[in-house]
Amino acid sequence: MAWHHFQAGERYRLSEVVATCERRVAIGGVLCVTEKRGLFELLRQHAPAEVVWAPCSSGWGASPFNPNCWRSADGAAVLPAGVAVQELPE
Repeated sequence: MAWHHFQAGERYRLSEVVATCERRVAIGGVLCVTEKRGLFELLRQHAPAEVVWAPCSSGWGASPFNPNCWRSADGAAVLPAGVAVQELPE
């Protein structure tokens, strides 16, 4: 069972996405905590206020922590070109 409620193609407030991921970190549900907190900062800096859940595969490709799984309402990537995101274990 997923630890989040996000549904593919649905819009969410960025603040809700970050809060959901922060709760997951707070309960000890993830590895690579420091790196994942860095991803929250990338999202806060670059993503629009509303984002669309767009998982691209399984594992890291379907993790709400992965900025590549979020799109703007018009389908654009939420991070600028050239900003690389390291694959992290859940």
